[in-house]
Amino acid sequence: MKNYSINEAKEALKAGIKGYLAKDGNGTYRMQEVNRLPFYLEGSPGIGKTQMVSQVAEELGIGFVSFSITHHSRNTVLGLPVISELGETKYTEYTMSEIIAKVLEKYEAGEKEGILLLDEFNCMSDTLMPVMLAFLQTKNIGAHKLPEGWTIVVCGNPSAYNRSARTFDFAILDRMRKLGVEFSEEDFLKYAEEHHFEIEIQDFLKLNPSFIYMCTKDKEENLVTGRGWENLDIAMKMYREVHEEIDEKMISQFIKSERVSREFYKYYCMRKEGFTGEDCENIFEGKDLERYVNKFQKMKFSQRNDAAEVLLKEILCRIREKKGPAEKIRDSINRVINVFNQVGDKSCLELLLKRINEDNTFYEFLKRHETKEYLKLIQTAYFN
Repeated sequence: MKNYSINEAKEALKAGIKGYLAKDGNGTYRMQEVNRLPFYLEGSPGIGKTQMVSQVAEELGIGFVSFSITHHSRNTVLGLPVISELGETKYTEYTMSEIIAKVLEKYEAGEKEGILLLDEFNCMSDTLMPVMLAFLQTKNIGAHKLPEGWTIVVCGNPSAYNRSARTFDFAILDRMRKLGVEFSEEDFLKYAEEHHFEIEIQDFLKLNPSFIYMCTKDKEENLVTGRGWENLDIAMKMYREVHEEIDEKMISQFIKSERVSREFYKYYCMRKEGFTGEDCENIFEGKDLERYVNKFQKMKFSQRNDAAEVLLKEILCRIREKKGPAEKIRDSINRVINVFNQVGDKSCLELLLKRINEDNTFYEFLKRHETKEYLKLIQTAYFN
């Protein structure tokens, strides 16, 4: 089955719900309710499924109610038992489900159409399973029914990423519209820009797209998700608001990879010292290089190395994405190496050479395009 990127899934979900809500001239839904199947979004944790469904509701101008099934018991879903009487016969009924009640609140407030999102659906307890599967098919929980204009969307993680997740059988899957969703670095970078993430996060992830999402099964120490970056962005904004220091330990609360949190903190500190994306562009264009030579000479050794790595990563990004003519990229490489040659730090020059030679894309580019400063760098590193 072909998977969707998060943006593709968003458009597919939006199109499907628009079809469900289409009406004829008499205001009657064109599609019969029995044919308006629930949507099932399945994808790795932290890629933005829940947020995407919320955005679909907002863009369609319809209501939205969200529940995480793992937070619910049989009583909150089914309702509490009460004793009723029919003549002389007593029987058990149930109060209204919390899920239906929340939707009806929206309905009574004027939101006659909407999305009911049931998150972590495949992690429900065994006692909830019969009730929720019946709900998917009939839109009823006990005697209470979901309003006709409301669509059910359920989300879940593949069982490989969650020990408590179950795999649905064919009979259940046949009663849902399944969209497999996978992470897209390009979609997330666009999302980060549209939602005004802190500039340090945006620029760092553009230079290191492989750090946007890392999810190794059952290994928390290597967990980096879009949700984590978004939560870090919110936390950074709040820390700045209350004048608190952002440090590596704070970052690691959200970015649960020692390597990635350390690299981001190094980048953050470098930006804090005043080396920005504009500085990179100035060096690439050959503007005021003498000022940058002086600036690097005054930096600590570690900060100088960090600046060198950022410059190389930006060039590597341009090589891979073919941003601009090869001759312009070659000239940028020459200028970067020339600046650090003038700084006169041999250790930093050796680092430059090592980073260039370690990356095959970089190395192949330099083989194809004569770069005099690269040749001079080799001579300086090995023979001086």
